[in-house]
Amino acid sequence: MKAWGVWWLILLVAPVSSAQAPADIALLHRLDSALTVSAPLDTTRSTDAVVRQLQDGIRWVDEWQRTNNRTTVERALFSFHAAASRRGDWAWPRYLAARTHLLLNNAESPILNSAGQIEGEPHLRAVIRHLDAALASDSAFLPARRLLTDLLFPGGDRELDEFARRAVVREMTFDEPLLDLQIVHARALRTEGAYTEALATFDAAVFRGGDRALLALERARTLTALGDTTAAVAAYWHGVDRLTAAARPWYRQDLGWIVGEDSLATFDAEPLERVGSWLHRFWAERDAAAANRQGERLQAHLARWVVAHEQFRVPTPWRRNFYTRFWNRDPWVECIGSASSLVDSFPLHPPTIPGDPRFREPLLDHRGFLWLRHGAPIGRTAVVTPAAEAQSDELNDIGMVEAGERTLTSGTLESWVYWIEGGWRSFHLTGGAEFGGHAPTTLRTYLPISEGPWLALAQILPTYLRTALFLNPDRKVAGAKTCYDEVIGPVREMRADAHIGVSSDSDSPPYIRPWNAAIRSFAIGGGTTTSGRALVTFALPVRDLVADTLADGRLAWRVNFRTVAFRGRDGLTRSHDTTRTFLTGPVGDDANLTALFEWPLEPGSWQLAVRAWQASDSSGAYVLRRRLDVDEGAGLTLSDVVTGIDGGLNWPAGGDFPINTLGAWPERGDAELWFQLRGLPAGTPYRTTFEVIPAETRRRERISIASDEISDGPVTIVRRTLGLQQLRPGTYRLVVTVQAGEQTASREQEVLIVER
Repeated sequence: MKAWGVWWLILLVAPVSSAQAPADIALLHRLDSALTVSAPLDTTRSTDAVVRQLQDGIRWVDEWQRTNNRTTVERALFSFHAAASRRGDWAWPRYLAARTHLLLNNAESPILNSAGQIEGEPHLRAVIRHLDAALASDSAFLPARRLLTDLLFPGGDRELDEFARRAVVREMTFDEPLLDLQIVHARALRTEGAYTEALATFDAAVFRGGDRALLALERARTLTALGDTTAAVAAYWHGVDRLTAAARPWYRQDLGWIVGEDSLATFDAEPLERVGSWLHRFWAERDAAAANRQGERLQAHLARWVVAHEQFRVPTPWRRNFYTRFWNRDPWVECIGSASSLVDSFPLHPPTIPGDPRFREPLLDHRGFLWLRHGAPIGRTAVVTPAAEAQSDELNDIGMVEAGERTLTSGTLESWVYWIEGGWRSFHLTGGAEFGGHAPTTLRTYLPISEGPWLALAQILPTYLRTALFLNPDRKVAGAKTCYDEVIGPVREMRADAHIGVSSDSDSPPYIRPWNAAIRSFAIGGGTTTSGRALVTFALPVRDLVADTLADGRLAWRVNFRTVAFRGRDGLTRSHDTTRTFLTGPVGDDANLTALFEWPLEPGSWQLAVRAWQASDSSGAYVLRRRLDVDEGAGLTLSDVVTGIDGGLNWPAGGDFPINTLGAWPERGDAELWFQLRGLPAGTPYRTTFEVIPAETRRRERISIASDEISDGPVTIVRRTLGLQQLRPGTYRLVVTVQAGEQTASREQEVLIVER
């Protein structure tokens, strides 16, 4: 009996012939194809026992798809696992197991302890592991190679786990690897920092006939990583001008990092032959909005893409696909609340390509999203707190750490500070390790209610010092400190900043030291004539500027100005560059250099951006006016209302009008007004109404004055003095409305009244 037992065991494990009959191979291909399209299965039975196991497994998978009976798919996986054990040199068992796990993944089936699956392993990772094993058995097995391509290619620059990377490297041993897997390999090389090798691999794909438009985008990113920004921009436009239907989604994905669904919808609405023109116009508008030279915004975008994908990837993202939002550690506290709707608006997933099975995975943490939209922060602080920070309001044992770690560790907070469209914005991030390693670095809606983090931020933004001192634990107040204006106001500001951070992309130049300058613009002229022009005024505080001292003791202040206007309806761009040298005697720190200039603009609605700087690009002034209307047509129109003040900068074109370059008036003062009325024949009666309305709706004071006038002719110049004696300090809207018969036109201007 003992001998029989041994002999029986030997029979059980003895290897059988591993050669597959051509008929069996053809049968398995037919079954695999039928499973893909849910067609009736071939009922032919193989004479090979292992092939019959595979047939049974396919039949059970088919039954599971029709009935959703989980037991049948578990039986299928057991059959494939058993077949793989018996025929380790066959690729089919592992391949079919991979196909089955992919179906389970797509059906969002729960992860159970299945045959051939590591405990807790996500289905998608099981797919890749089984494909790697199948190709280890037969590296030329085409169904597995094609399935690997379908899984990895749409993922773009997603990081590959060890199984996927090994399978892709194996593919590269062929003389002619699958072209899309060659591109996947090149992307993986770029992810690993092997930029020269990545570029060579992309170039080889171009040589082999790969999609030139897609590969141009890949080359642009890689050339940027290698420091050749000029060639990178040229490569991008080479791809745009040869755009294919296959490459279009990749350019859309690239835009998806920085724009919202509304802009993407306009991109989607364009026919293929016009998408290139749409992209040229898109980047031209971005350059104009920042008062850039042509191509600078695209160059910055490519550079931001490289940095974000180098430094802010989510570690092991394939383990982080089971949550639906970034964790956010802003607990409910008294008088503040949790801002759940704001947290839900924070981005979680990257823009994806249709067909990417890894769409549930994160790719970049919130620092990456911020970097792509706004570039490098002007300032960064980091603090390390006790692990109990999550539950405690007493976070005063704060130690400074180095900002900029790839993955923020437990108890680490970073604050990033930007200057965005005329204001300081701060964003606050918590290390993902706070959540047991399951979440990436995540954006908070405000800093923890504790003195330490606020003191750190106050090193860059002194306006937050008041809150930091208020949060000192030695300062006692009645009730919760979170119910006082010293906390509620700054928290409200931080939440507004967080919304701006994730919902917009920044046009502001990255000035390290922005000037506290006043830059104002007005649209005048227009109508049916060619008199349209922009009037731009400046008041530059000398405390922000550098002057040269001349031999006679005078100071020479050399300032560069650039103004760029963009007309949305047709993409027309107009730019004006000038350098002014201001000569003054010694001046106090509170003095301002004032200037104005005019330049022609065709009729239409323009976006106007203005920059001023000296020798260095690290400091300067910038302002963007989203809408500057130069009126057109023969009907009643008004120019912008140019506002002035007694003693202001003389504007000869306005009849020696004293422009208020600062845009602020002392309380109980007078505002001078100048505007053009066009389109009324001489002698036409009209009525003008002047209204001054508080920007804060709860304030009651306002001015409303109306007068009846007679038109001087096709162009009537109106100049008035408006008394502000009834108004307290604050911001107001000046609305001027002209009515002539059935025709009405109005313009609006801001008025700031300050204490004397």
